[in-house]
Formats: sequence, C-alpha cells, structure tokens
Amino acid sequence: MPAAPASKIAYLILVLTFLLGIGSSGYAKPSIPKEEIPLSMPWEIKENVQKLYSSNVEERANAAIALGEMGSRAELAMPYLLSMLDDEEKVKFPTPADPLPKPSSPGEKAAEALVRMGKPAVKPLIEALGSEKYFARKNAAFALSRIKDLEAVSPLIIALKDKEPLVRYFAAYALGQIRDPRAVNPLTELLKDSDADVRYYAVEALGQIGDPRAVAPLANALSDSQWKVRRNIVVMLGKIGDSTSADALIAALKDKNPDVRYYAIEMLSKFKDPRIVEPLIAALSDEKWKVRLSAASALGKIQDSRAAPYLISVLKDDNYGVRYYAAEALGRIKDTRAVSPLSNALNDAHSKVRLNAAIALGQIRDILAVEPLIIALLDDEDPQVRANVAEALGKIRDERAVGALISSLKDTDVQVRMSSMKALCQFKDPRIIEPLVDALKDKNPDVRHYAIQALVAITGKDFGRDFEKWKEWLKAKAGQTTPVISSD
Repeated sequence: MPAAPASKIAYLILVLTFLLGIGSSGYAKPSIPKEEIPLSMPWEIKENVQKLYSSNVEERANAAIALGEMGSRAELAMPYLLSMLDDEEKVKFPTPADPLPKPSSPGEKAAEALVRMGKPAVKPLIEALGSEKYFARKNAAFALSRIKDLEAVSPLIIALKDKEPLVRYFAAYALGQIRDPRAVNPLTELLKDSDADVRYYAVEALGQIGDPRAVAPLANALSDSQWKVRRNIVVMLGKIGDSTSADALIAALKDKNPDVRYYAIEMLSKFKDPRIVEPLIAALSDEKWKVRLSAASALGKIQDSRAAPYLISVLKDDNYGVRYYAAEALGRIKDTRAVSPLSNALNDAHSKVRLNAAIALGQIRDILAVEPLIIALLDDEDPQVRANVAEALGKIRDERAVGALISSLKDTDVQVRMSSMKALCQFKDPRIIEPLVDALKDKNPDVRHYAIQALVAITGKDFGRDFEKWKEWLKAKAGQTTPVISSD
C-alpha cells in the first residue's frame, strides 16, 4: 500500500490536535500551537491563519471571513477554523443588506467559513458537536444546517438532548434544513422541551420536513403556554398541508391570542374543506379587526355562497380593511344578493373599498349595478376607482353605459381613458367610432396606440395613425346605409 503524502499526514495530525484541544482555555485562539503552522502552507492562507491568533477580536473575525471567501482553496485552514468555533467574544459587522452593525463573533465567522468549504468540513463539524464548549457545539450545529449533509442527521438528533438550550435550538434548526424524515420522532419529543425557543424551532423543523406524522403531535402542542410557539404550530400545520390539519386549525380559531387566530385563518384558507366555512363566518365577528379581515379574505378564496349574507353585513364594518376584503370576497363568490350592498359601497368613505366594490360588481355582471356604476364613473374623485368602474361596465355590457364611457375618454387621468376605451370595445355601437377617432389626438401615446387597435378591431379598417384618413373614411360612411361596425 503506497504511503500517504506528507502534507496529508500533517493535515490529519492538525485535525487530531484540534479534536483533543477544542475545550482548551484562553481567549479562544486556535488550540493548535502557532509555531506548528506548516511552513509549506500557501502565504495567502498562512497570513490569515496567523491572524486567528490575534488578541484583537475584529482581526480574528476578519481572518475567518477572508479564509471563508477562499472556499475550498483554504481547506488547509480548516483545523484552525474548527478550533475557533468556541470564540464567543462579541464583534459587530455591517452586512450588504443592512449597513447597521450586527452582533457576531469570531466563532460564528469561523462556522460560516467552514460552510463554504463544504463536504470536507462535515466530519470535523460532527466531532465538534461533542466539544466541551457549548458555543462550539452551537456553531457546529449551525454550520451543519447550512451544509445540509445527511451524514449529520444522526449526530444532530443526539444533539437534541444537549444540556444547553442554544445547542438544542440549533440542532433542531439544522434538522429542519436537512429535512430527513428520521428526525420526525425525535423532534416531536422536543415539543415538550422546557425552553420556548427550542420548542419553537422544533415546530419549525417539523414543518420544514413536512411529514404528516407530525400533524397529531403538533395539534396536541397547541396548548403550549407561549403564543409564539402556538402561532408557529398553526403556520407549520398549514405548511404540511395534510387534510387532518383542518380540525386543529379550526380549534385554533378560539385561541386567546389574536395572532394565533389570524394565522389559523390564513392556513385554513388553503383547504377546500366545507367544514371550515362556518368557523370562518363566526370569525367575521372577532373582536380584532385583523382577524375579521383575514376571515373575509379566506372566505373569498373558498368561494362558498353560504358566506355571502355575512360578508354583506361586514361591508359596514368599522375597519376599512375588513370592508375592502369583504367586497373582494363577494366579487369572487358572485352572489347576486351582493349587488345592491356593493352598489352602496361605491359611496364608501375609503377609496380602496370603492375600488373593490367596483371590481366585484364587474365580476358579478348584474345589470342592476349599471346606474350606480355610471354615477361612480362620472363623479368619483379617485381615478383608480373610475378606471375600475369603467372596466366593470365593459364586463356588464349594458348599452346604458356607452354615453358615460364616451365622456370618460376625455377624463384627466390616462388610466381612466384607457379603461373606458377598452370597455367601449365590448359594444357593437356606431356611436363609439368617432370618439375613438378623436382619441388619435390624445396627448398620451398609449391611448393613441390603443385607439388604433380598437378602431381596427371594430371597423375592420386599418389607417394606422393617420387621423385625416380615419376622418375621411368616417365622413364617407356618414351618408351610407352600410354598417361602420365590422361583423367579424
């Protein structure tokens, strides 16, 4: 058998030295004596490894960052980085996404560097889970969460029983990132942990794994004393998406915390289970507007007509957001009982409610809404509302709207003019030709472009942007009995 290269033997000796000395004391400099840094180590690596021994915390952290940026090229530095995992001295660094300094440590930066070295770091990191120093164990679990190697699953499961909550927390997080179903049962045991943060991340991990076996234990844990844990349970039950989650989520609608009730509704909206409609209807009367709003939105997604009368009643809710989502839901349900209440909502004090009322009426397409919509088109102060009213009238296609839509081609807002033009294209009415020809003079190029498209579609003629030719053609047609509207 050929002898191993001398460099490989030296590297293995360094790793062994790290494993034996990871619990050593001091200001967290590497446990490997500085004088044992190999002379053959490339200078760019050696320079930063030497800085890991600095008494200056920022210099140590920056050296770890620099080694991480080298990636696999800096593999020779791995034993030194591993022995830095217990360096918990605080240091602050800004990030590209956030210029405000964030607290960190050289140990955490060493863990991040090891992540960038990938697979070769897995076994030493697993060994580091057995360090005497809790900070090293925590950072090892973090690094393994980022590498996501299946070899780490069993050791991380063992780490779920670590005496330090922070280590159990990161071990649970890591298992959630790796998503191996072997972790499901051990994680469910952690739902009874004495530390709320550990329970929170056990819940998170079970949701990430997505195994239906977790549903029953998660449902049982909805009695947790901490509302943030209960809220996360609700979110993860929705993420798992198993049909058996619905009962637990319905029960969570009675939770004493409004955030839990809110998220229970959000998750229930993913289910097409008829049993959830009545509990959601009941939630429209919740004391918290956020919960009522979420219930209205969820009922719109489910589109069950049983909810229509109750959604109509909350069009008068004190909170405009609730009214907004009630209008949206009624449009999705398309129940004609909502036409008159939605027409009244066109006079709501809040423009967003009026906007959704207009959209909803366009979805229902009932002619009883035409006259209220015409009034809104001509009188509403908000151009977004007027634009959506025009679109609604185009969908209903009642001839009574043509005159108002023609008038709106001169609206001060370009979007209103565009929407009115699109709406007019839904009518086979010769009255619309001349206003469309006049729109070729509109100051907005988008309006002019759409006017050409509309004229071509309606008349079957194509004179492009030539206003004079369109006028000549229109004048020639004025004394003829043949229709100006294309029959195509």
